Amino acid sequence: MLSMEKIKQPYWPALKLILSSLIVFSFYLKQSHIPDFSLLINIFDLTLIPMFVFIIGFITKNGTWKSWRDNLLAALVIYATFQTIDMIPLYYSGQFDLNTYLLFPQNGVWFFLATPIWQAFFLLLPSYIRHHKPILFSLLLVSILLSLLTKDYETKLSTFLAIIQYFPFFIIAYLVDQQTIAKLRSQSFVVIALISLLS
Repeated sequence: MLSMEKIKQPYWPALKLILSSLIVFSFYLKQSHIPDFSLLINIFDLTLIPMFVFIIGFITKNGTWKSWRDNLLAALVIYATFQTIDMIPLYYSGQFDLNTYLLFPQNGVWFFLATPIWQAFFLLLPSYIRHHKPILFSLLLVSILLSLLTKDYETKLSTFLAIIQYFPFFIIAYLVDQQTIAKLRSQSFVVIALISLLS
């Protein structure tokens, strides 16, 4: 059996950079409203963000309240900055209002607040729950149900509901250990197929 020390991190920083770049490209394609890119956009939606959420969950699942507090201010500043920038075109087109600014994060910036929210959820749980796979699996099922229930309300109530909809992929990271990652790396096609199915 592989020991934890012998299993290297599978190039998380480079993979995060690639995925985040593709996600930004995906939002650009959506804004272009070009029908020819609809299939590519759907593929991106089904794979990129779920994979990115999983990676963030996996590399932060051993975090502490101290690391959470250290990163919270940066997340808030980045969110506020990009959300404000995204409001500028709406302001000049006469579509800006306070409700949109507060409840409808634009172009995926909700993710900057999602990460500390997801982390805080797990930090609030007792340690034995975070390491108890049957309980985590039950949480996963509940989160999938909530994700399905909120799916049709994102454009009506708030795009912050995406935080609930993508939470299952964050939970999956707590169900997976280094040994599992080492095995899955040799079966990347299966992993992508499973992620797409869950999406």
